[in-house]
Amino acid sequence: YPEPASIWGEERPITLDPEFTGWVYHQFLFDCWALTSGTLLRRDAVVEAGGFDESLPFSEDWDLWLRLSRQGTFALLGWPVVLYRHHAVQGSRQVRERDWRTELLLRNAAEHGLASHDGRAMAPGRFQDLLARYEADFGYHHLQFGDRRRGAQVMLAAWRRRPRHVRRLLMGLAALAGWRPRAAAPQGGG
Repeated sequence: YPEPASIWGEERPITLDPEFTGWVYHQFLFDCWALTSGTLLRRDAVVEAGGFDESLPFSEDWDLWLRLSRQGTFALLGWPVVLYRHHAVQGSRQVRERDWRTELLLRNAAEHGLASHDGRAMAPGRFQDLLARYEADFGYHHLQFGDRRRGAQVMLAAWRRRPRHVRRLLMGLAALAGWRPRAAAPQGGG
């Protein structure tokens, strides 16, 4: 793993990323780009937003960021503040029964739309592409780990959402016929 000094080097001036600074609800619809380990929050804002929803088994951080981004502005530094290591058994790589990520995004879009308070918004077509990609990832994960029926259902749902992605249709049909992709070999780390 790289040494932190090789990433950060010398002291840097404080700069902000303009795309992810200000009213950024629409940016959180794209991805959960704020890492809990690299976030500073005002306690009163977290309390006002209701804190982490402890009933959610996954995506509770993303849920909080979405709520916070509707009630106030964010500022993202123009350079990384933490190192984040991925490994084969982390929670975000586990097969789940529910697609929490897609459910979270659908619920937020239905309740709050696709626009931030300043008018910047995610285009509806791009939102549908994103949902289809997340559904396809969820379905593929189920296919890899042996749940052909669930994987096929979700791959076909992803294709119905965005029919121009024929690969999802083919994978769903192939899974119904008995095909299953090989599971990825675990990567090192722990």
